[in-house]
Amino acid sequence: MKYLVVLDARSVIGAAYLNGVNDGIADGNPCLTCTSLDSAHPYFSEAVRSYRYRGESRQQRLQIPHHAIAFVVMYEIEGEETALRPFGFQPAAP
Repeated sequence: MKYLVVLDARSVIGAAYLNGVNDGIADGNPCLTCTSLDSAHPYFSEAVRSYRYRGESRQQRLQIPHHAIAFVVMYEIEGEETALRPFGFQPAAP
């Protein structure tokens, strides 16, 4: 499963990624594509992000405060074809 984490641009981490290396912009907010996301901690979410730097693949581990996350979209859900998909995603046409 992958996660699209949309950060609030008004937060410190959101402003840093808005002007830095992000994976896209959604309505003025920076987006990060994460391969792992754990929101069990009471103050922050732990995320793992893969990116390329100078042609080399790297991983970045982040601890993002909950208040800095605008919303999260799950996609590329593993499992059966009949598995439930997140709101807004439809199965491919046969």
